[in-house]
Amino acid sequence: MKKHLAAILLLFVMLFVIIPTSYAGHPGKPHDFSIKTIVSHPDCKTKGSFEMKCECGVHDPDNPYPIAILPHTDNILLPATCTQPRWCKFHTTNGCGFSRGTPLGHYINYSEATCSVFAKCKREGCSYKYLGTKHTWLAPDCKNGERCRDCGTPGVKGPNPNAHNVNPKTGKCTICKKKIK
Repeated sequence: MKKHLAAILLLFVMLFVIIPTSYAGHPGKPHDFSIKTIVSHPDCKTKGSFEMKCECGVHDPDNPYPIAILPHTDNILLPATCTQPRWCKFHTTNGCGFSRGTPLGHYINYSEATCSVFAKCKREGCSYKYLGTKHTWLAPDCKNGERCRDCGTPGVKGPNPNAHNVNPKTGKCTICKKKIK
């Protein structure tokens, strides 16, 4: 009787203590810690980590595993813009100030700009506009000096008393209204 009781007790110990801790969810096989879960993502200043677990839900006792700090390589640098060099994409989350290279500069055809027409940067995403200083000068007449046709900026030449705009029918200047011989 004592042998039967010992055998039954041994059977219960094996069923409920030894086997479940080493073969839970897949009898006869060890745990396969192949399911990877990211716990924290790395950036250029801080390591990340991940955990491994078995398909049966048991976690690897060696968790968590580290993920190395990311070096400033092309895949974490944002592209350069007209005013910014290439810079680290983590600058808003960790305050990284790393940059590489120089800004591209604006892509503008400055000859398109006048005193009243903006030349716009042609790079995608850039809204920079340049207002030029190129004027279209009107010649001085008998009353007015040289001035820009578009913005009215006065030029350096003053009025020309002999530059009348004469109406051939009336013989009068259309600007100063004087009778011209």
